[in-house]
Amino acid sequence: MKKLTMFYDGLCPLCQAEIQFLSGRNQAGLLSFVDINSDKYAPDHVGVSCDQALASMCAQYDDGELIQGVEVFSAAYSRPIFLNWHGYFLGQHSNRFGMWAIDSSQSIAMPSQHYWDL
Repeated sequence: MKKLTMFYDGLCPLCQAEIQFLSGRNQAGLLSFVDINSDKYAPDHVGVSCDQALASMCAQYDDGELIQGVEVFSAAYSRPIFLNWHGYFLGQHSNRFGMWAIDSSQSIAMPSQHYWDL
């Protein structure tokens, strides 16, 4: 799987939170992050100006392919860093989680049987 470099605005608290979230789950090392306000960001090398990067989320694969917008988040979250998380819910624990969700939704949405026995 290709490595993805995400370019983000380090002055934006929401951007920082998202990058911190992704960084904490990047065990495979398939994501890297570059603050567009830092000296590490080279607009000429990337092909995206700082203004363009501020207007839309941008990322670049290690082969040079540039992606923008929602596609960046789709690509970032499809990295193997999240397979274990998805596997938790879709694998051995899915029945337990599914039963909890059904039980919870019924207890919230359906009145108690005792209510109808009045």
